[in-house]
Amino acid sequence: MTKERTDSDATLLAAVVGMNDFLQSFIDDSLEDWGLAKQLGELLIRIDPGEILGHALLLRALRHLGDSALAAEKLLECRELLVQSNMPAKVDLFQSFLEDEEEYLKR
Repeated sequence: MTKERTDSDATLLAAVVGMNDFLQSFIDDSLEDWGLAKQLGELLIRIDPGEILGHALLLRALRHLGDSALAAEKLLECRELLVQSNMPAKVDLFQSFLEDEEEYLKR
C-alpha cells in the first residue's frame, strides 16, 4: 500500500469518526455527505471484498449521488454476498436494508 493511500485512508477514517452519528445518519438515510459514505464503502471493499457492509455503504451512497445504474449493480452484488454468507444474523440484519434500497431504486 502506498503512503498516499495510507494517508488518504487515515484522513477518511478520521472524518468518519469525527462525524456525529455517522452510522445512525446512514441507517436513517439522512447522511449529509454521501461522498464520504461512498469513499468508506470503497475502502471497506478494498479491505475485505467479501464482506457486505462496504458494498451496502456503497450501494446507498451511489443511489444518493445519482448513479442508479451502478447502485442497481451493487444491489445484486449485495444479494449474492448475503446468499453466500450463510449467516442467519447477517441475513436478518441486511435483508430489510436491501429490500428498502430496491424500492428506492424503482422510484
